[in-house]
Amino acid sequence: KRQSFVIIDKYVYMPFALMQMKSEKLQPIPRKNFQSLTPDADMILIGYLNKNIQSGFMISQIASMIDRDIRATSAALSILESFEYVRIEKQGRSKHIVFNSPEDVYDRLKEEGISPIKYVFYSDSPMLDHPIMNSGYSALSVFSTLMDERIPTRAMSSKIRMRHFSELNECEKENARFRIEVWDRDPSIFAVDDNVNPLYVLRTLRKENDERTQYALELLEQEIMKKFEGNQDERN
Repeated sequence: KRQSFVIIDKYVYMPFALMQMKSEKLQPIPRKNFQSLTPDADMILIGYLNKNIQSGFMISQIASMIDRDIRATSAALSILESFEYVRIEKQGRSKHIVFNSPEDVYDRLKEEGISPIKYVFYSDSPMLDHPIMNSGYSALSVFSTLMDERIPTRAMSSKIRMRHFSELNECEKENARFRIEVWDRDPSIFAVDDNVNPLYVLRTLRKENDERTQYALELLEQEIMKKFEGNQDERN
């Protein structure tokens, strides 16, 4: 019944080949599924909300902004595409990244954004041989009127920790000169002067119960939202 045969000048009957062609045609294309944003993907969105990265940028431009190579940046953008934060459009030989609106990205990132902090420790050592970013309450006191009377908080990447502060003395909180946050990324990227980006400050302090802190965060968020209003005017 399923033997192949040929009728001269008319037909070729090959049932197994036909079945194979049909099965290949119906086979679904696998879709990449990611459970959460990676530090690189998250950092790209921070740069976009901070207006360092613009919709329509090429991959190479974004790679330069986050100080990563093309391959790592492409992987991060694939994750953002899977989460439907961006579309990757090909224009000629170039690929351009089209972001969702800042309002949409900001609202979703409040739920899906990941903490950059890997761990925290306290130190009584002075830190003078490498620039360190203010973070936590130390940064919030710069971006608001909140007076910070706590131990100064500094942020560094895990790479900087290993390269420059591997022998940094750790101590109990009562004896500390600094509270150190070790991040999964470079906190100086998209920083404001010597302070980590305000979007990170909102994220890392959002769960604090202190009323003065929450009020300062509300004012900071209002200032950030004003940037999005400017984007709405441009689109209109």
